[in-house]
Amino acid sequence: TEVFPDWIPIRDSSESRCWASFWKHKPSVVGIDTEGNHKKGAPVLVQIAVEDGDFTYCILDVPQNDRISKNMKRLLQDDSITKVFCDNYAHFDKKSLGIPVEKDHDWTSGSIVDIESVAARRLGPVKVARGVGRIVTLVMPELNVVIEKPRQVKGNMKSRMQRIGRFALIEQGKLPPLKGVKELKREEKHYAALDALATLRAYRRLIAEKKHEVNG
Repeated sequence: TEVFPDWIPIRDSSESRCWASFWKHKPSVVGIDTEGNHKKGAPVLVQIAVEDGDFTYCILDVPQNDRISKNMKRLLQDDSITKVFCDNYAHFDKKSLGIPVEKDHDWTSGSIVDIESVAARRLGPVKVARGVGRIVTLVMPELNVVIEKPRQVKGNMKSRMQRIGRFALIEQGKLPPLKGVKELKREEKHYAALDALATLRAYRRLIAEKKHEVNG
């Protein structure tokens, strides 16, 4: 079974059938990630990974006018759907989506979960956030994969732009905001979707192992 596929099916949130299909076949859990979240207001891009049996896809949602979409708000407010993040200890993903972050909040249960917290409880606490790549390596050791963000090559802005630099440059105000998902290249879409899907699958593995231990 391909755990992390070479290409993740992408759905553009601006297409009329995208959210309609999502709500019609509402999943019980989704993985969420953002790009360009170190700024005031909404992030540059929101990624929502969905899996239902053999059906896998990722919704890419581009906030307009620095605000998240109505459907994104609806998702965040729907307590029947577990929203899974892999945020660092500054909680940039959650804060950029308007999720209140209280000190010492338990992110291991409820409708908003963070696998950093779940992993800390299962694998032991750490001072520096593990990150989704490290968590995947720890909970899915059978995989021969490395989930790593491309590094910036000093002085090579062209190479950086061709890969994932657009999100950071928009965040910094050096490029105009995205008008829609169609502006993104195939590689940018896959890069953005991968962390959301990895977050979702790592969470499911952590939960499955917990249930196995409980059932003994």
